[in-house]
Amino acid sequence: MASSAVVSELIDGFAALKNQQGVYKTTDSSVGELRMWRFVGPLGFALVVVTPDSASAAASIEIVGAGGIGLKPAGELFRLMALPEERFRFASPFASRRGDGLVLTGMQLQLPLSLVGPESPEMLEYVTAMIGNLGQVARQTAVSLLGTYGGRLIEGESEEDVEELFSAATGH
Repeated sequence: MASSAVVSELIDGFAALKNQQGVYKTTDSSVGELRMWRFVGPLGFALVVVTPDSASAAASIEIVGAGGIGLKPAGELFRLMALPEERFRFASPFASRRGDGLVLTGMQLQLPLSLVGPESPEMLEYVTAMIGNLGQVARQTAVSLLGTYGGRLIEGESEEDVEELFSAATGH
């Protein structure tokens, strides 16, 4: 089983490589023991969070693709974001009401760290591929919603975008 430190080191290496290749602009947005990376590319923005073991939860890796922010709350919007299980099989879409009453949308995938690590290169490859895929699908979904519900795309360039996305996806 891979530890959060080992998986964090692997994500650090992936982030550095993609930054060097110019595929993503990557930023380490970690806070204390909670490791976070921001991946911003031309097709979307994703946040990767590695949570270490704690008394209340097992260690995990979460990938959150940023969609739209500031959408008008409507029952239909929440139904649309809750339905697509048959359309999005690899991850879950979400719509979260913010403190100002407006809605933030995105896609997320959470896996236990026990599945990810150097001993399972296929799963690590899946996780790194999902970073770009979730950002792209979340953005495409948001583009289709913005005309009806208003708001804007989450670009990922500001710390506020990171905080809003993290809060909406994790409930913190």
